[in-house]
Amino acid sequence: MLSWSAILQRVKEELSLPFQELEKTDEEIVDYLRRNAVKKYSTYFPQKWRLTLDCSDPTIYVPHRTSEYYLVEPDDREIFNVTEFIPQFGNNLLLGHPYLGAWTYEELESWHLQTMRANNLKLWSNFNYNTEFITPNRLRITPRFNGTATIEYERAHDPELSTIIADHYDLFTDLCYGMFGMMIGRIRKKYAPVQTPFGEIQINADDIFNDAKEVYDKCMDKMERGSLPNVIFDHG
Repeated sequence: MLSWSAILQRVKEELSLPFQELEKTDEEIVDYLRRNAVKKYSTYFPQKWRLTLDCSDPTIYVPHRTSEYYLVEPDDREIFNVTEFIPQFGNNLLLGHPYLGAWTYEELESWHLQTMRANNLKLWSNFNYNTEFITPNRLRITPRFNGTATIEYERAHDPELSTIIADHYDLFTDLCYGMFGMMIGRIRKKYAPVQTPFGEIQINADDIFNDAKEVYDKCMDKMERGSLPNVIFDHG
């Protein structure tokens, strides 16, 4: 699993001056990257998660709003979007959906017809729910829903990095280096040449910033391309 210690090692190897420590402590570096790099990565590759929403629970009602409920994130992470609303199966049964699958090949035609009828009927019934996510943590359901449903949503990654995709460890490490390196470059642009026992040293803030920005831009290009959905072209 990726860890902050591994990322700190990369940052220090790239950015530490030969005669002193970095301008930021380890705790300050990790805090900066938690607030910035984890959020940036999560924006492009959010973690998918599910929770159970019991709409009969009065503690999650939004005051003075009908059919709006609070989503209580179990790990207190930022919610980006709700991707799916899955009510309990009982509503489908009321519309005539078969309770079990077909048991024989001969039953398959009848089972498929019942399923198709139930799904078509659902489109014109009171069970055809629509949802709207309202940032930061509210969900509007119409028509009014008082049952229990599963909510699938996208959220920020674990600030301790336990949920970063394994194939993206190098990408995330580069992103951290790029973002923090640009910050260090901006800080060092304010310095005059540094006097040391070995003489005057130019800290080359512009080079530090530009090198880090090049790494950052490459990461952003990979994330932008990697987060785009596949497009299927029908050539007829």
